[in-house]
Amino acid sequence: MKSHKKEIIIIAVLMVALLVIFTGLLTPEATQTQECSMIYIPKIKDDANDFWTELISGCQMAAEEYNSELEIMAPAKEEDIEEQNQLLREAIEKKPDAILFSPSSMSASDELLKEAKDQGIRITYIDSYTEEEIQDLTVATDNVEAGRMLGKYARTLLNKDSKIAIVSHVKGVSTAVEREQGFREGLGDYADNIVDVVYCNSFYEKSYELTNELMEKYPDLEICLGNEVFYSDGVIELLRQGKILPLGDGENSRYLLVEFSPDDSFSRLQDAVSQVTRMGYRPVIAHVERYQCMYRQKDRFEELQRQGALFQVNYNQARENRWLFQHDFVDLLATDCHNTEERAPKIEENLKALFTFCSREQIEKILKTNPDRIWFSGKTSL
Repeated sequence: MKSHKKEIIIIAVLMVALLVIFTGLLTPEATQTQECSMIYIPKIKDDANDFWTELISGCQMAAEEYNSELEIMAPAKEEDIEEQNQLLREAIEKKPDAILFSPSSMSASDELLKEAKDQGIRITYIDSYTEEEIQDLTVATDNVEAGRMLGKYARTLLNKDSKIAIVSHVKGVSTAVEREQGFREGLGDYADNIVDVVYCNSFYEKSYELTNELMEKYPDLEICLGNEVFYSDGVIELLRQGKILPLGDGENSRYLLVEFSPDDSFSRLQDAVSQVTRMGYRPVIAHVERYQCMYRQKDRFEELQRQGALFQVNYNQARENRWLFQHDFVDLLATDCHNTEERAPKIEENLKALFTFCSREQIEKILKTNPDRIWFSGKTSL
């Protein structure tokens, strides 16, 4: 993949980046009050997809900030390259000052984009880009590095005989190509163990179906099980009898994921943590953001930490619970995915948001260091 000479900005600081876009679209003599007309063509406009919803919202906020006109023109399906190109043709005919574009193909839109440039229309790529550098500015994640980090982490969970299958989003788009490239680099020689790559076209239901198909096609793909335990009076006895599965890889795993009722009292959480730790386990309190007795109660979080508890927050609730991250009360993130509709595992769009209020060190601890410690706890001491 050829290197990109244009400026690449981490998507996590999206609002700042979008403001940069609007500033850059003005002429050198222009002031911040000068209006400009723009059209943004994303890959899709989908109210159920938090990433695209917030990205479009960020563009609209920046346009309003700079007193500029912004029109959104989006295809109905993320993989529909032909419709996206038709929208691009229509946008060029409107002769805006700039076109913001999230290409669904690395080459299929090149001629149209060159036509726009020839007419003096400035081009900004958002999220993805084309192989040929036509744009004036790119705002995107470093997808190769993100994939590489994931590959390195995945390698710690695998062995030389493990089989690996990838469920990606849209075939041929730069984000998918570079994430897979980085993932393979992170896996090293384990990349030879990749047996299949499939594409869900960014539909959660499709990704679920494809995952099931992969498990049927490759029955020796490994799945590791663990219980989320709803705490009740009989839990400790079930734990003693070995009828509850802890988290981690290995028969000696000693981390237990424990859930409570949202209106349980703090004393009940204290009692549960105390009993679980006396059994030799370390409690991980599931979706701690839900419990009324813990809401912004710094002393209570610190008390449970002293007792040995860890705290897990749901991806979909991370942005609404920045206070927990700011006070270092988040040890793990999880999807809480019970289905692909009400609780779809929207990891990507929520993960990007973390970079707006967490340091890289904090994110690495939550996403790698702590999961590693839990995963391998069955083979090592706590």
